Amino acid sequence: MTKFTDLLKSKPVILDGGMGSLLFDAGLPAGTAPESLNIERPDLISDIHRQYMLAGSDIVQTNTFGGNSHRLKESKCHYTVEEINRAGVQLAFNARSSQFSHCLIAGNIGPTGLMLPPLGHADERMLIDIFSEQCSTLSSAGVDLITIETMSDLREARAALRAVLKTCNIPATVCMTFRKTKRGFFTIFGDPVLQSLQSLLEEGAAGVGVNCTLSTKGMLELAESVRKDISGFFILEPNAGEPKLDSKQGTTRITYPETPDDFFLFARSCISIGVDVIGGCCGSGPKHVQKIAEAKKSRDANRPS
Repeated sequence: MTKFTDLLKSKPVILDGGMGSLLFDAGLPAGTAPESLNIERPDLISDIHRQYMLAGSDIVQTNTFGGNSHRLKESKCHYTVEEINRAGVQLAFNARSSQFSHCLIAGNIGPTGLMLPPLGHADERMLIDIFSEQCSTLSSAGVDLITIETMSDLREARAALRAVLKTCNIPATVCMTFRKTKRGFFTIFGDPVLQSLQSLLEEGAAGVGVNCTLSTKGMLELAESVRKDISGFFILEPNAGEPKLDSKQGTTRITYPETPDDFFLFARSCISIGVDVIGGCCGSGPKHVQKIAEAKKSRDANRPS
């Protein structure tokens, strides 16, 4: 039995929250690869991981979302895939003291930034090669599992999963991102939610779910429509509401309106409909995760003895 499936005995498992939005709040310049801070500001990254562990996260994800060769090249990052990913894993482990020995370290992988036909010229073989390089480094650095996230094209999600299954002997979860339409929830490429997630489970994903784009309200609506038909472990990671531009004193920043208390209510609803893994995405932070943990504790306190 893997550490991940063992952890799921005490579900819901609590993930961490946003990373990129916290780094921008800390002064990351626009256009700079957030992953470069693994090397340039390691104390900041370790501190964020530690804050999530203190908040109650059972799994923290490495700051490697865009740590593939194409995205690093696009952002003009001069560090290699191996340097970025190994440093990201080490910082997560550095944050995990004996107090948090139960906490798993997940190697986080996002989209390559390349497009498949008809919008682009990438092919599945190219994507698998790019993902294989990254996940091989994450695995050899010692992560407990791989989390593939924010996939908007089912074909790319499959390529990432196939790369992990080909190169690593650890579990991989896959989260895709969907929008609400008049016909239901679909990716921007037209992939329907239920069929997409079920196909990834059939490919060998250890768990599937949804992250980014949707607020807690939208995420719950999606979950209520599909949870009973998803045969495997189910993951939800909403944004902290719809992003808004806030201009003050000549500067503009992105803000997210949903509070930690909103995440408490969200987590309580998730528990009632059988969501297995709960976390946050853009705009969420340690205080949001702390409220998810409080919702779990509240559930446990009210269970009959």
